[in-house]
Amino acid sequence: MTTMTDPQSITSLPEPPSSPEALGPRAVGVALAELAEGVREQPLGSHAGPRIATYFAPCVRAVPAPGGGVEQLPVGISSGDWCAAFASYCAQHAARDGEAIPHAYRASVAELWKDAEASATSRPPSYRPRPGDLAIYARDGSDPTVGLGHLGHVGRVSVEPDDQGHYETIEGNHQGAVARVEHTFGDTVGWIAYP
Repeated sequence: MTTMTDPQSITSLPEPPSSPEALGPRAVGVALAELAEGVREQPLGSHAGPRIATYFAPCVRAVPAPGGGVEQLPVGISSGDWCAAFASYCAQHAARDGEAIPHAYRASVAELWKDAEASATSRPPSYRPRPGDLAIYARDGSDPTVGLGHLGHVGRVSVEPDDQGHYETIEGNHQGAVARVEHTFGDTVGWIAYP
């Protein structure tokens, strides 16, 4: 079960830990700052807005290069499903110079997953996530872990699963906003582990 919650209404879950040393918790900190800003689509339902355009601006897509190999080219969009761009934004803004991120700056959940497979940071649904890890969800019956072109959704774990399997994420593009969302362990199709 997935529900959007008011940031002040979660009392049963502890606050996410903060660690200046680990990338994952630092990315949670960036996500919390965006949540505090009240980022939402303008107008609601448009998948657009000034802040959302900021999330999309650095997005790249891997394309075959002339003569072989792969190039990372700008996607060049400013609106659309923006959960992957939000997750990428948080990672990029949390990373220190030269620090490895498990994926490139992507606009697609399936591309995030493909990058995680290549970096050996993809994890099965049975993995127990830590704060900062990315939770990968199927959307509209489509599983982004199956391959490119499949739809999905992504959220950043802010509170790891408790004894009952409840955990929390911070997600972009959840009902048109950056939101805290409560989940139950077992609702993902995969995880991306962060250092």
